[in-house]
Amino acid sequence: MRRLKFSTRLLLLVVALAAIGLMFVRDRINHYERVARDVESLKRMHFVVDMETGSDHFFARFAPEFEGFPTYIRLYADPLASQETDEVLEILKRNPSIEKLMVHVTISEKDAARLLPLRLQSLGISQTAIGDRLNVKASPTLEWLSFHRTRLNDNSLQSLGPLPLLKHLDLTRTRVSDRSIEYLAKQPSLKNVILRRCKVTAEGAERLRHLRPDMKVRWEPLTRRK
Repeated sequence: MRRLKFSTRLLLLVVALAAIGLMFVRDRINHYERVARDVESLKRMHFVVDMETGSDHFFARFAPEFEGFPTYIRLYADPLASQETDEVLEILKRNPSIEKLMVHVTISEKDAARLLPLRLQSLGISQTAIGDRLNVKASPTLEWLSFHRTRLNDNSLQSLGPLPLLKHLDLTRTRVSDRSIEYLAKQPSLKNVILRRCKVTAEGAERLRHLRPDMKVRWEPLTRRK
C-alpha cells in the first residue's frame, strides 16, 4: 500500500513537472512568434530593421517566421501617424532588445516627447519641425542622441535633464545657442558634441572647450562665409 502511494505521488510529480515544462516551451515559442509579428509590423510601417540572429535560440526553430531579435530600427520613408507611433511604442516596450531608434521623418512634437523617455541606448530625431515647445525628460540610459535639422532650442534641450551616460550629441542646424554651454559642460560622460550651423557662436564653442577640455567640439558658423 505504501509503495502504491509512493508511486502515485511520484507519478503526479512527474506529470506536474512535465506540464510545467510544456508550459515553458509553449511560452517561449509564443514569445518568438510575437517577436516575428512585431518585426513584420515594423516593416509594414517602412522601418529598416537590424536583427540579431536567432540561430542560437533553441526553441526558435519551432517558430519558422522568427528570424531573430530586432536591435536597431530606422525610419526614412513616410511620416509617422499618431496611431503608428502608438504601435511603435508598444513594440518597443515588448522588445527590450531594441536599443537604437532613428526617426528621420516628420513627427509631431507630442510624439517626439513620447519617444525621448524610452529606455534606449541611441535615439535620433531629425529632419522634423520639433523643439519649439518640447518639454520632457529624456531617458538617463541614452548614450547617443541626435536632433539634426530640428527646431530644438535652449529651453527644450535643457528640459531633457541630466543625461549621465550620454557620450555623443548632434545639434546640427538646431536653434540651440550659447545659453546652453553650461548645460552641455555639466553632462559628465559627454565626449563628442556637434554644433554645426546652429546658434552657438565661435566664442560659445571655445568656452565649452575651455570648460571641458576632454570634449571634442565640432563647430561651424550659422551662415557660411562666401
